[in-house]
Amino acid sequence: MTQTVVGAGLAVFLTVVACSHSDGTPTTTAGGTVDLRSDRLTGDQAWQSVVPVCWTGNGDQAQRLFREPVRVRTSATADPIESSVMAMTQAQPTDTDYGSMWSPITSLGTSFSRGVITLDLPSTAVSQSLDADRAELAVQQMVHTAVAAAQSSGLVTGGDLPQVRILVDGESGQEVFGSYSLPDKLSADPAALAGVSLEPERLQVEPGVLTVSGRVTDPVHDVELTVESLDGEAEVLQRMAVNQDYSRAETAMSGVEVTRTVTLEAGTYRVTITATDADGKALSDDFVVTVAEPE
Repeated sequence: MTQTVVGAGLAVFLTVVACSHSDGTPTTTAGGTVDLRSDRLTGDQAWQSVVPVCWTGNGDQAQRLFREPVRVRTSATADPIESSVMAMTQAQPTDTDYGSMWSPITSLGTSFSRGVITLDLPSTAVSQSLDADRAELAVQQMVHTAVAAAQSSGLVTGGDLPQVRILVDGESGQEVFGSYSLPDKLSADPAALAGVSLEPERLQVEPGVLTVSGRVTDPVHDVELTVESLDGEAEVLQRMAVNQDYSRAETAMSGVEVTRTVTLEAGTYRVTITATDADGKALSDDFVVTVAEPE
C-alpha cells in the first residue's frame, strides 16, 4: 500500500496499539468510497462515514484477519453493523496483501438484542465452495467485522463483546460454503486475528504528520518497527525496539500504546512492524509511504 504525506522533513509519528479491536473510528482512509445506498435515496439523504472491515491475509498469514477502515456512503439512519458487513462484501481492501472470500450482497437483515448480533444473509452469499478451514475463517471474517462495527459505533461498551448469530434466508444452523455448519451463536475468535498488523490509513490531520496504528495480539515479544528508504538502494534508516510487556492479558477494548518519532526527508519509505509469537514464528506487516515536498 502507498500513502503520500506532504511536508518533507517533518516528524512522522509511528504508533503501535496492542489489542484485538479498536473502539475508535479512523478519521481518514486511503481507499475509495463504497456507495451502499439504495436507488430510493436522493443525494440529500446521503451520509458518508468510515466503518471497520476485516479482511483475510495472504501467504503465511492467509488464515488470519486484518482490519481496515472503509469509507462508505449510506443513509443518515443506516445501521452501522449492516454498513460494515455490506462493505465487507462489496468493497476492495486498500492493501493488496489483503483479500476476502465473500461475494457482494445487496440485502442483509440485522438486529442487536441482549448482547447478540443477528445477521440474516441471502443464500447466494454462501453458495460458493470452500474447504472447512477457509469457510470457518470466512465466517470469522464476518463475525469480527460485525463486532468491530458494534464497538466503533458505541452499541457496546466495556470488555464484554457481543456474540453473533448468522441466519441464511431466515433459518439457523445452515451449512455454508458447502463445508461449515453454523452454530447457534459465534464469538469473535482472537486467534483469527493477525499476529501483528499496521493501519496506515489512519492519518493525522496536520500536513506532513503520519500516525501509523498497529495491532499486536497476545502474547508476542521482540516487537520492532523499521523504516526503510526505497530511493536508490534500499537502506534501513531507523530500527526501533518497542519494549512493552505484551504477555499480559488485555481486554478486547483496551491495549498498550507506544509512540516513536522519525524525521523523514522527501522520498519513498517502507514501514514494517515485526514480532515473534509464543511458538517462535516471525510475524510481520508493512506498507509503503511517500513523503512529498511541500507545495
